[in-house]
Amino acid sequence: MSTLKVDTILKRTGTGTITVGQSGDTVAMPTVTLTTALPVASGGTGGTSFSAAGLANTPSFLASMTSNQTISNNTSTVVACNNEVLDSNGCYDTSTYKFTPTVAGYYFLSGSGRFDGTGGDNEYRMHIYKNSSQVSQIMTEWLSQEVQSIVSGLHYANGSSDFFQFKVQQSSGSNATFNGGTWESTGEIARFFGYKLIG
Repeated sequence: MSTLKVDTILKRTGTGTITVGQSGDTVAMPTVTLTTALPVASGGTGGTSFSAAGLANTPSFLASMTSNQTISNNTSTVVACNNEVLDSNGCYDTSTYKFTPTVAGYYFLSGSGRFDGTGGDNEYRMHIYKNSSQVSQIMTEWLSQEVQSIVSGLHYANGSSDFFQFKVQQSSGSNATFNGGTWESTGEIARFFGYKLIG
């Protein structure tokens, strides 16, 4: 392996784009100090400190539910997404169903699923909770058919104690089944996932 050491790289003529590597290459970037601020839109923080780790959408996770779950009437219940499909930093717990990111920042979080059967003239709700407080919600009219719904939101985590959970609530008047199967064998019906935004 050869090493190229230079003080300045300039375009041969005029100004424009300077290309490093080619399609398919991996360019390793160490932690560096910049002489001018790198904008957030380019993976920086607006300051002169930059690390390639800042360009990754991690921590990230995806969990699904492997069996049906009984949800009591008018009770906000944590969805038991016990099957860990992805967990980049070991931040998702398959026993408490909590995502506790270890890096501070803003996270996109989403939960999806459906109740079996019909709920008559009733409704069900899906929530994302941060710690003990609801931070995102969607309400679905549960009439004469099963309806797949999605709740999502963008929320800040402090990188230490903040955690998120996916919860559902229904008002059918009795217990109801939240579906833990697959949709035409192409993917899980009930899922909870999230990832950190770059920047």
